Amino acid sequence: MAVAFDTFGHTGNGGSSTTSYSSASVITVGSGSNRALVVFLMFVFAGGSGLPTGISVTWNGVSMTPITGATFSDVTAGTSIIAYGLVNPASGANTLAASWTGARFASVGAISFTGVDQTGGATSFAHGAGNHGNAGGNATVTVTSATGNITAAAYTNDGGSSFTATSATQDFVDATSDCAMNHTAGSASNTMTATQGSTNWVAAGVDVVAAAAADVLMGQIVM
Repeated sequence: MAVAFDTFGHTGNGGSSTTSYSSASVITVGSGSNRALVVFLMFVFAGGSGLPTGISVTWNGVSMTPITGATFSDVTAGTSIIAYGLVNPASGANTLAASWTGARFASVGAISFTGVDQTGGATSFAHGAGNHGNAGGNATVTVTSATGNITAAAYTNDGGSSFTATSATQDFVDATSDCAMNHTAGSASNTMTATQGSTNWVAAGVDVVAAAAADVLMGQIVM
C-alpha cells in the first residue's frame, strides 16, 4: 500500500502574537483508510527568545506527537518550526488546538494522508529532519524516505523576506505570514526546497510511512 495525499490547510499568523491557537476550519480530514495527520507550527519571535516551551497540540482533543523541528535566532529576530503527527485522526472538520508558553507570532500548516502505517510515533513518521540558514539562500531540508512513502515539509523565516514558491507539490505559500509547505512522493532521499530572499529561515521535513500490504493466503485444492 502506498501513502496518498488527502488534503491540506493553513492559517497565517494574523500579524499579532499569541500563546494559543484553535480552529475547526483549518483542515477537513477525509474518511479514507489508514489515515494520518501532520501539523507544522511555525513561530516568529524577538531575537534570543527561542522555541516556546510547554507546547501542546491536539486534534479533536487527542494529543499529537512531536516529530522534529528547527530553530534559529540572532540578536534582532528569530524563527522556529516544529512538526507533530497523529495516526487515525478523526475524520471531518474537527478542532486543531495548540498552546505554548511565551507569546509568539504563530502560523499553522496541516496536511493529511491515507495509506499510512498505524503504529504511530517514529514508526509512522520516520526520519524527521530540521534545518536552518543564516541570512540568505533558499530554505531546504533533506529527508530520508522510501518508495511508497510521502515526504512533507514546511518552512518559515524571521519576516525579513517572503517565500515565493516551493519544489515538488506546493501546498501553500503565504507571503504575508512568511511560511510555506509542500509534499512529494517518497524516494531514498528527498530534498525539499522553498524559494525566499536573504533572511534567516528554518525548515522541517517528515517521512510519512506507508502501511504494509495485507498478507494474502493462497490456498490450494489437492485432488
